[in-house]
Amino acid sequence: MKSGRAPEDLVGLLRSIRFGIQEETLEVLVMNYAVDGATPWCIFKLCVMEGSEVTIEVSQEGFTVSHLSVPEGLANEEQVQKHFRSISSIRGRTYPNIDTLLMNASSHYKLCLYPASKHSTESNHDSFSLVCR
Repeated sequence: MKSGRAPEDLVGLLRSIRFGIQEETLEVLVMNYAVDGATPWCIFKLCVMEGSEVTIEVSQEGFTVSHLSVPEGLANEEQVQKHFRSISSIRGRTYPNIDTLLMNASSHYKLCLYPASKHSTESNHDSFSLVCR
């Protein structure tokens, strides 16, 4: 990430996130021309296909998961609760790019990027621990 990234670049990035998320839930909360490291350039939230809501801050450090939650209407859904618990460890972590972050938040997103990995996500291993470097 380069200091002072233009909002137009971020809008392009957000438009490119089309699969693995519930598109209608993508909401930009803040968009800045930030030049210091303390101010996020962008804050947005979205729901991954599994139902969990993820709030992401974009800064010169990368993409940080600032908040995770379960939408009110899905609070009693067992599968959504299970997914939320399985990804709760990503809160506060910073990732170098949006794809790496979303692969850790959603197995559906990972499958869309890497269809051949479908069989590996059906194992007993934790598929949310993948971190690309």
